[in-house]
Amino acid sequence: MTDTNSCEIRDLDIVLNLKDEIMEYFNKKTDYKQPNWIKTTLGKCFRLINGRAYSQVEMLNSGTPIIRIQNLHGSEKWYYSDLQLPEDQYCDKGDLLFAWSATFGPFIWNGTKSIYHYHIWKVEPTPAIDKKFAYYLLTNITTSIKAASHGISMLHMTKEGMEKWEVDIPPLPEQKRIAAILEKCDRLRRTRRYSLQLSETFLQSVFLEMFGDPVTNPMGWFIKNLDDVADIASGVTKGQKFNGKQTVQVPYMRVANVQDGYLDLTDIKLIEALPQEVEQLKLQKGDILMTEGGDYDKLGRGAIWHGQIENCIHQNHIFRVRTNRKIILPEFFAKLLLTQYTKLYFLQCSKQTTNLATINMTQLKALPVPLPPLPLQEKFAQIVQKHERFRTQQREAERQAEHLFQTLLYRAFRGELTSSDSNELDISALSAENHPQQPKPKSTDKPENLPIPATQPQINALQLTLPGLE
Repeated sequence: MTDTNSCEIRDLDIVLNLKDEIMEYFNKKTDYKQPNWIKTTLGKCFRLINGRAYSQVEMLNSGTPIIRIQNLHGSEKWYYSDLQLPEDQYCDKGDLLFAWSATFGPFIWNGTKSIYHYHIWKVEPTPAIDKKFAYYLLTNITTSIKAASHGISMLHMTKEGMEKWEVDIPPLPEQKRIAAILEKCDRLRRTRRYSLQLSETFLQSVFLEMFGDPVTNPMGWFIKNLDDVADIASGVTKGQKFNGKQTVQVPYMRVANVQDGYLDLTDIKLIEALPQEVEQLKLQKGDILMTEGGDYDKLGRGAIWHGQIENCIHQNHIFRVRTNRKIILPEFFAKLLLTQYTKLYFLQCSKQTTNLATINMTQLKALPVPLPPLPLQEKFAQIVQKHERFRTQQREAERQAEHLFQTLLYRAFRGELTSSDSNELDISALSAENHPQQPKPKSTDKPENLPIPATQPQINALQLTLPGLE
């Protein structure tokens, strides 16, 4: 690796040109909603095709893949079907989908020919609507659609409600121009996101190389229970009775703050506690916070506390682990928590109910912890610190790219990216009472470059380098 502290992006010149292009559009004196935009409804812009509901016996281990909402968000758990369905019940690579229940939003399908589930619509734009523009239009209104949805246990939007949703649509050439601008910015946003995701795997690779897989312990490290090498404490109980005793309000860490490998400090709440509780439970730099469970993905996840907030404590659904640094460093233990070794241990000993799993203090204390030599842990801790500085820069770059995209998206659908000389185009099809249901033409063209998962060449274009790790 080269001695740099950067994430190199092959198309950096495109990114820089994009910034100038965006500022050029922002500085134009344009009217809100140009006169050639028309107000219409989604039902006149798209054909929304319902997916099919499946019984458990119809969901097989082989056949045609069934796309569920979980799969759109990256789940690798798939079901299949051997049913022969009408052609419009299938989706092909490049088709536009919209999840309308629980988790909302548009997606561009990038897989093989598949069946889409009941909670997903296939969206077929009319000839007057550009597909890329349709994707960004739906992206822009998704939050409002979710806010207007129905249901208690599971929010959903009805097809009728979706078809009646009012939108402003520019002529087709202007749609293409707006979509092209948004796509450039979206590509930057996704590149930043992929680089951050790619760097997540770096430390785990270093961990395995330095210490071996803890499941098999190939280096023969001595093993002790966690209770022998760390002090473990539960936290304060929310809503307890104080019977008139003097209390104070202090910030505290909730389950939502403790993610898998990092702390999410965007939403910090206060809790009432006794002064002696605060003194006893006050977090110290280097403490590791761990969740006792809940959903399976919350079981035993943890991260290091770096002293970001003064006088902060933690609630009773979180364990605080304070390691004996003469034996085990917090940087080593925190990365051990990310391995399959600890995840399998917690899963096997946890108390499980439907979709829920929890561990208790006794089980956590009994966690077998491999203990490599302290100098080797110290070397790993130095790598962790350099990597975290690098990741901080990546997160800020991702935040800026996300802000830029959301700002541009907002202004695009206010008509503020519309030039005064946009070509007029007859889009009377949008005003028709009935949606023309034309057969979908077969095409051998490659799918358009829409927001889809990164390909291997895109991943290879990202070179993650850290000083001192060559």
